[in-house]
Amino acid sequence: MDEPYRWSVFSSTVDGARPGDEVTFDVSINPPSYAPEGLHTFNLDVFDDNDIAYGLNIRAEITIQCTVPPTPCDSATASPSVIWPVDHKMVPVGIETTEPATIAILAIEQNEPVDDKGDGKTSPDGQILEDGRALVRAERSGLGTEGRTYRIKFEASSGTDKCEGTVSVCVPHDRSRPCSDNGRDFIDSTAVVLNRNLRSNHKKDGNVI
Repeated sequence: MDEPYRWSVFSSTVDGARPGDEVTFDVSINPPSYAPEGLHTFNLDVFDDNDIAYGLNIRAEITIQCTVPPTPCDSATASPSVIWPVDHKMVPVGIETTEPATIAILAIEQNEPVDDKGDGKTSPDGQILEDGRALVRAERSGLGTEGRTYRIKFEASSGTDKCEGTVSVCVPHDRSRPCSDNGRDFIDSTAVVLNRNLRSNHKKDGNVI
């Protein structure tokens, strides 16, 4: 291989070949971990049984591209990903992955105010559970048509590997259209709005209702 990342590959053998024979063989190239990405050139040398080299002057080019194994976060989805009906109740949301992983919720955000006109007098709208699930409120503003999007940030642990990811949950304005954030800012769903004009929140079994 071209400098400065030179190494040798001993690949294939052909038995019973005689001078003048046409032979076909496969070459398997496994670049070492220190080989950089990009185009590299190899020289192909052929030796006989007596280790005599034949100068065939064959050159081959390969492109090295580094790949990162997929993580549980890459395939993560929220379950459910759409919440209906809009009844202001707290709904448990789990994180599903194609690879086995332990999930920890890091944060819950939403692109509507926690308590505003047209969405009922309730707060907070999100709660983190220790069992790897989140609670989000089945609520959105009735004044617009965009619906509400929750963004749940999580950490997935699989053996010694960890990754962080985000899944989305939609509470649509109505069942005929999906959610649209329209560039709205996301805020903390777990915030409690303190306002004497708002009715008090009550708890049952440690969960906000």
